[in-house]
Amino acid sequence: MRAERRRLRLLWDLAAPLLASQKPASQDGVPASGLERAVFNAVAYALLTGCPWRGMPSALGVAAADASQCFEGWTRAGLWQRLHRRACREPGAEAVGWTAALAAAAAVRAGGGAGDPDGSPLGSVEGREV
Repeated sequence: MRAERRRLRLLWDLAAPLLASQKPASQDGVPASGLERAVFNAVAYALLTGCPWRGMPSALGVAAADASQCFEGWTRAGLWQRLHRRACREPGAEAVGWTAALAAAAAVRAGGGAGDPDGSPLGSVEGREV
């Protein structure tokens, strides 16, 4: 459990600035103020474990409908690919594998393939393999 918390904290540290800069046209897919981290953790948990929304543990403290709605909004906004690109630019790139897994799982869950919307594979950043 300690490793899982560390991983979620690392992912949150990368995602928080991206979520803060997101200016949606509507409130769909945007968690209530102060709940962003809990919702992000719940969505990341579901993506990394393959858990269906309705099967999410209640201990996460987030309703399945809220997690699903935020996932859809964040997916439309390109959060998962931006998160992966950001991780690739970080020194040490410790989170690259986890952000690639999130982006791939998000693409599959959203009904697409496992690549970026621009067609590049998840293992590349701006045309470079990482």
